[in-house]
Amino acid sequence: MSEQVKKNRYPVSVKKPYLIQRCQKHNGKVDGTGFDARFEIDYMGSSEFEWGALPASLKVFTRNVDELQIFQVKGIKNYKGQGLWALCFPEVFEAYEQYFKDLIEDKIRLKETTRLKDETTGIDFMKRPLKDNSFCRVDLWWDIDNHIFFSYGKDIVQEVLVALKEIREKKIAENKIDWI
Repeated sequence: MSEQVKKNRYPVSVKKPYLIQRCQKHNGKVDGTGFDARFEIDYMGSSEFEWGALPASLKVFTRNVDELQIFQVKGIKNYKGQGLWALCFPEVFEAYEQYFKDLIEDKIRLKETTRLKDETTGIDFMKRPLKDNSFCRVDLWWDIDNHIFFSYGKDIVQEVLVALKEIREKKIAENKIDWI
């Protein structure tokens, strides 16, 4: 790990989830590089998700991308049999893992709904079977306060990691030192 990464290391203190951004994977071919080329961010309807909160969290990831790891959340699968996977710093996962079951069961009051229960059970909020092309689909969740991504299916968090590395390389090439 470089001295620059050590210097920029974000102090990790995990708090109870509150701001979780919903994301959908773009259908089809990846067009370009980075996060936006692969994922669409859902409009959350609250100002807390705006005004720089997402870029601030993204900077934490790009500054420390070499420290990120992928973890499987034990004992949690969705209706398709896919396990729940997380991308984050090891110390974040250790502290955050306790929240996943309560997030799925909607036992934690969040600023906006995650639809994590829908994706786990396969039943949408109107008690209908969840379809692959439903507007309610969520492929990826991003806790912007705790700097953790999670998804059903390891391939999605692996794709996020690739996107974060691409963003970092782009910011290095642009000499945007606040991102590296």
